[in-house]
Amino acid sequence: MVENVVIIPSRNEADSIGEVARRIDAGLTALGLTGNSLIINTDNSLDGETSAAFLDATTNTPKISVRTGGEGKGDNILHGLRLALGERASAICMFDGDLESFDPSWLGEYLAALEAGKDFVAPRYARYWIEGGTTNHLSMPTVHALAPAAVMQPIAGDFGLSARLARRLLSEPATQEQREYGIDFMISGTAIFEAMAIAEVALGQKIHKPSFDKTEATFLGAASSMFDLIARYQPKLPTGSHSTIETQPLLDAAPISKEKLAARAESARQLLRDCGIRSDEGPIDAEHWIEIVRDHIARAYNDEPGSDVARSIWPYFLLRTVEFLSEARSGAAAAEIVADQARRLQRSLS
Repeated sequence: MVENVVIIPSRNEADSIGEVARRIDAGLTALGLTGNSLIINTDNSLDGETSAAFLDATTNTPKISVRTGGEGKGDNILHGLRLALGERASAICMFDGDLESFDPSWLGEYLAALEAGKDFVAPRYARYWIEGGTTNHLSMPTVHALAPAAVMQPIAGDFGLSARLARRLLSEPATQEQREYGIDFMISGTAIFEAMAIAEVALGQKIHKPSFDKTEATFLGAASSMFDLIARYQPKLPTGSHSTIETQPLLDAAPISKEKLAARAESARQLLRDCGIRSDEGPIDAEHWIEIVRDHIARAYNDEPGSDVARSIWPYFLLRTVEFLSEARSGAAAAEIVADQARRLQRSLS
């Protein structure tokens, strides 16, 4: 009988997935769980090399690889959830196929929380202050403003789920964005807005392949998924209810150059001009940003498609990150700005 399933979604990860599988297996072996666990790779690579690399990895835990034929990460994860429920697993974890920093001990923390009755387990990765813009400025403040219990990193991507949460996720059709990069918020947002039992585990740094070239796609996927879920759950969200916001430490890192920030700001202004909106304003401060987020949440409440709302807020998000990266300059300062900004949104929506 399979009680635990670990899903590794992948796309063109032949150079890394074997090591991820071996480390997951090491964690299950240390816990004595190889006999009732299964590692599933759901892959939509352009060729069969990723699947072969996964299957070639030596493990004590049984494993299978399935070519999903899907378009994005969400397709892979949803396929994996169906397989896990088909095995009647009670605990499901998922970790990215390019996760270089995976520690086998993480599995013990995830599975312990699920065994204790939690429906959703999210990581708290240690992060540099220049990272995680979508989390810092949009997804984290929003879930803390709208729900009585939330998590600090709702789009971190490496989650633990109960069978109950998996069934709930599969009970609704996924949007195109949720079949791609919007899957992370689909998972966390469903657990948060359904008021399921949630746990967070403090981990080290998440080191994986660079994703800077995917920033627009990942932002639009996460934001679209978030606004669509807000529209769906709006009648159920308790008025004036919000979560406690902690000031989460952020690691120091070298600031981004003024030249790169200026280029990003001009790109954002051009996007606004392309939409027929004249924009001569500079980067957006926290107060102005909160007004923009509040207005876009209102558009979601009015059932405007999440993809449209996300596309609308995207250039303003770029301008907000320019101001944030210009004013913070250190991990400590950035952490305070992020927490204060989230509290401002709570007050604005109360």
